[in-house]
Amino acid sequence: MQRRHAHVRPTTRRFRYNYLSRTMSVLAVDIGGTNLRSMLFDSKGYRENGGKIVSNAPALRNVERMSDGSLDVSAVTAFLQGCIHAGRVEPATAAAPSDLAAASKIEAIGVSIAGTVDQSRRVVVRAMNLGLVHAELAAAIEQAVGVPVVLETDSFAAGLAEARLGAGQGYDPVLFLTIGTGIGHAVISSGEVVRGARSGASVFGHICVEPDGVECYCGRRGCLCMYASGRGVAALARSTGRIADGVAVSKAAGEGEDWARELIERSDSYLARALSGALSLLNPARVVISGGAFGPDPERFARLQGMVSERVHASVEPIEIVPGEFPETAALVGAGLVAQEIRCRSCGPGTDAQQ
Repeated sequence: MQRRHAHVRPTTRRFRYNYLSRTMSVLAVDIGGTNLRSMLFDSKGYRENGGKIVSNAPALRNVERMSDGSLDVSAVTAFLQGCIHAGRVEPATAAAPSDLAAASKIEAIGVSIAGTVDQSRRVVVRAMNLGLVHAELAAAIEQAVGVPVVLETDSFAAGLAEARLGAGQGYDPVLFLTIGTGIGHAVISSGEVVRGARSGASVFGHICVEPDGVECYCGRRGCLCMYASGRGVAALARSTGRIADGVAVSKAAGEGEDWARELIERSDSYLARALSGALSLLNPARVVISGGAFGPDPERFARLQGMVSERVHASVEPIEIVPGEFPETAALVGAGLVAQEIRCRSCGPGTDAQQ
């Protein structure tokens, strides 16, 4: 589909994503409820016109927890120390060499985390799956590794990557949804994240779609994530007597299994209900959906777009709902972007982030 640039507003700042010198690199880290991932980006990793990311494959490690179930921050810092001292993203004990030069200097670290982040105070306000409340994670990592650290909510980081470099590039504003175990979102306007008054504009999954519905892990009832996330689709499957996670149900639906198609269509009807309200409120130029529980099935995207079109006012259309271009690494790419910006915060409007 041809892009309609009439929707695009000029951004207030121009970013040059390849401003790092040849010897400078940034480390991107994504802390999820299960896995800790990292990826190293050098000056070739970002292209002026939003080219593809060039980096080594992400390192993967299980998230370690304290006896009370909260994130073991010391294990995170030890992992990052290994990355920095070895000049690579694998743990220091790994034998495999990095694809990037060992001599590269890591100049900043961007941390994407599954929780609400207050960037101005540099704290994790709340990360329910990690047991963190008002945690000064950035300061703890900086003290341990001696490298500037910036925190970002994972859905904000992923949305930033898609809006600037991926499926949302050239569109403004962009509504980004990430659908995995839960559902998060980001609104990107003029190239920047719309955070909200309390940095909480990331919880699309907790829009109520069934007032007297299933109880959510947040303590309320009828939240979208209990019907349209991987967790929600698995619950719908259990209600029919089948044991399958969201990914398995999506795969079965793609293979033509009637029971799975019915579950996915039911799940998507809830998603369309929530999306129609968001589109009426925001009128984004493009909606980008990514995440492990919502694969890039063209038929599914077309059906969802049709469901949404039936529910919105004509003034909101045309509607474009497309899959993301970084299905596995969006949060890491976004963390790399915010790490790069540590060096250009003093740049004024209309200036390049060139050092």
